[in-house]
Amino acid sequence: KGGGLQMGKAANALRALLGQEGAEHVQMLLDCAQRRIACPKEFIVRKGQFGDSLFLLDSGFAHAKVDGKELCELSAGDSFGEVSLMLRAQRTCDVQALSCCELIEIKSAPLWKVIAALPSLHATLSQKAQKNLERSEQSQFIAEGRNLFGAELQGLSTLIQGVLDMDDLLAQPHVRPEEAMRKCRSKLTSLRRICTRLKQNLPQPPPFSPRTGGGQGQGGAGGEKMGA
Repeated sequence: KGGGLQMGKAANALRALLGQEGAEHVQMLLDCAQRRIACPKEFIVRKGQFGDSLFLLDSGFAHAKVDGKELCELSAGDSFGEVSLMLRAQRTCDVQALSCCELIEIKSAPLWKVIAALPSLHATLSQKAQKNLERSEQSQFIAEGRNLFGAELQGLSTLIQGVLDMDDLLAQPHVRPEEAMRKCRSKLTSLRRICTRLKQNLPQPPPFSPRTGGGQGQGGAGGEKMGA
């Protein structure tokens, strides 16, 4: 248990998060907190896990990643976990230690008691959760787009070549119009199947409409810079 957790950048970050209005709750949360040590390359949280904790990094460096792509680096004083805490859903990204890290973990039960008493804290955490969730979704969308490009490159190449072939066919003076149209229809049937497959595989962009806090939606932990 935290007990004597009073000094350090994590504790200072918590005081800044609660502000003057919540100063009286800081020590109670520190007393409830658990101190954790993460070794280099250790995953602190994993995408897809369910979690209800807020993490504050006291020392060391970590990074947040979505499907292996780094979103940001976290350092002492940064927090993550806001999305899972506020939306009560799965983690949206991994957080992995880059060096030996010390951090404190505050479970949702004591934290929600403070959130309920501090509307300003609820607003701050909700804004961070929304921001980090959108960044994570955008990263996922970009990754899906890159995967699509790699997987469907041959289809796009075939589509372009098919259009060029039809253009050449229609431009040949020795080919009868009826024969040219028959060959173009055959080519178009093949190209239509390619277009249908490409359209079906296109990733859908994430919605940009504001979400409400409270326990709905999808997400995971988020950080001051980015979370998991």
